[in-house]
Amino acid sequence: MDIILALALTTHVNLNSEFNEFHPHFRIQHNSFIAGSFANSLEVPSVYVGMTSNITQRLSVEYGATTGYNDIQQVVPFGRLVYQTTDHTQVFLAPAVENDRRVNHGLILGIEVFF
Repeated sequence: MDIILALALTTHVNLNSEFNEFHPHFRIQHNSFIAGSFANSLEVPSVYVGMTSNITQRLSVEYGATTGYNDIQQVVPFGRLVYQTTDHTQVFLAPAVENDRRVNHGLILGIEVFF
């Protein structure tokens, strides 16, 4: 089992609101199982559980369920495409949904550094 401390920096594409782009992250990983907590884009704590699946040695998909987005519902699905650039850095792409008088769809682009 691995315990991981990380910091992600993100930008939100095609969304109207201003979002938090600084995300401290704590993760526990055992084989393909992942669970953790992070400061989400709404600046509230989120917890998640999920799985990671390798596509290649450096490219993977993470998916599961997370909390902290109560403007949508209590628990929401998540997914992200992750590319590991070095042993301590990865970049990722994730879908985003915003409920700003109408539902907007966008993307989250990020870089994550592990300590």
